[in-house]
Amino acid sequence: MNQRGQSIHGNQTNIGEAGSIGQIGDNTYVMPQPRPTIDLAAAHAKLAQLPIDHALTTAAPLPDRSRIVFDRNEHFTGRSAELVQLAQQTT
Repeated sequence: MNQRGQSIHGNQTNIGEAGSIGQIGDNTYVMPQPRPTIDLAAAHAKLAQLPIDHALTTAAPLPDRSRIVFDRNEHFTGRSAELVQLAQQTT
């Protein structure tokens, strides 16, 4: 065992806790931090505030620790009717 309490076997480190780093072969791995608890009632309240008669035209900022790896597609247009229909079907 090393100083962090991780057991090491040859070139492999068994990662023990969130945020710790380990290496297997040539690859380095970092264990993700645990996700925060979600307040389901608050999420439902936010969902109830969304309009169902028109599509949103502006994007809201993403929550902390969110990541989207693709740029916004400026050609993704003309789907307002489908988005309204989807919103109405999910309420």
